Amino acid sequence: MYYKGNGVPQNYAEALKWFRLAATQGHAKAQSNLGVMYDEGQGVPEDDAGALKWYRLAAAQGNASAQFLLVGNAYHIKTVPGRKTDVKDAEWIADLLRHGLIRGSFIPTPAQRHLRDLTRYRTHVVEERARLTNRLQMVLEDANVKLASVVTDIRGTSARAILSALVAGETNPTVLADLTLGRRRSKRAILAQAVAGRFTPIMLFC
Repeated sequence: MYYKGNGVPQNYAEALKWFRLAATQGHAKAQSNLGVMYDEGQGVPEDDAGALKWYRLAAAQGNASAQFLLVGNAYHIKTVPGRKTDVKDAEWIADLLRHGLIRGSFIPTPAQRHLRDLTRYRTHVVEERARLTNRLQMVLEDANVKLASVVTDIRGTSARAILSALVAGETNPTVLADLTLGRRRSKRAILAQAVAGRFTPIMLFC
C-alpha cells in the first residue's frame, strides 16, 4: 500500500519499514521488494550490496522476480547483439535486464536441487556399474572364459559365485560349473567348457 500509494499516500520510508519487518520474518516477496528499494534508492540510498543480499534471500526461497534479477539466461544474452566483455556492455546488459528484455535463468528450489543431485549421482553410479561390467567382460575374454555365452547376466547370482571361486584360485571347470543355480544346472556340461580358461595373477588382480 505505502509502496505504490494504494489507498494511502505513497511513502517509501513507511513501505521500507514494513517490508523490512516482513523480510526479516522470511517473507520472500517482501525480501524481493526490499531488494528493489535498495537497488533503486527508494527510501534509502542506493546500495548494490544491500540489494543483492535481499535478492539472494528471496531467490533462495524460489521468488521468481529475485531469481530473474540475479541470473540472466546466458544463452539468451549470447544472442543479443554487441560484445559482452567490457564495462559499457555490462552496464547495457544490466539496463536491459532491469527493463525485462533479457530472460532470467531458471533457478531450482532447494528441493529440486536436492532431487537433481540425487538423480545425477544415480546416473553416475549406473554408468560406473556399466563401465566395470564391461571391464570384467574384457578380462574374462582375455582369459578365454566364455561365461557370458552361457549366462544371461554376468552380474547374476550364479555368475558371481563362479567369479568368486575363480578369484579364490579355483580352476577345475567341473567344480566351477557345479556352483550354478536354478535352471542353468542343466547346462553344467556347456558351462564347464565355457569356464575352462587361463587366468594369470595379473588378470586376477584386475
